[in-house]
Amino acid sequence: MSKNIQQLMEMLTPQEMEVAELLVESSYAKARGEKKLTINEIAEQVGVHRNTVRNWRKKPEFLQYQQYLSMQESASMLPDLLAQLHHAAHGDNNAAKSVKSAELLMKYHSLLVDRSEMTYINNTPQLSQEEIDQTVKDLASRVNAINNR
Repeated sequence: MSKNIQQLMEMLTPQEMEVAELLVESSYAKARGEKKLTINEIAEQVGVHRNTVRNWRKKPEFLQYQQYLSMQESASMLPDLLAQLHHAAHGDNNAAKSVKSAELLMKYHSLLVDRSEMTYINNTPQLSQEEIDQTVKDLASRVNAINNR
């Protein structure tokens, strides 16, 4: 476990960490065919009021810990999604869904990065200062001629 995560965990109470873990587990429950827990159920299970849970969900360190747990959970799904990608490449019926899921998860874990490269080619002629000064004088005389009409 990284030092930052350890420090983050030291800033949270055991109940806060348990709530964060239950929230993350609950958010992935549907994917595992399980029932998603409500805030009230989580609060009751941990022994705190639902408003306490709501307040904790506003704390930056709680949110960071919850994000860390979510990253761990989604990382554990990576092998399955890569297998789905493999099946999709070989004609699976849900190919588009599988590929998009794999793509998003890989991007989330920085395994796939969108990159665009542009090369700027300047085809405009380079003018000397004298040429620029002359062009400005020519334009000024044209403007004066128009204004004097």
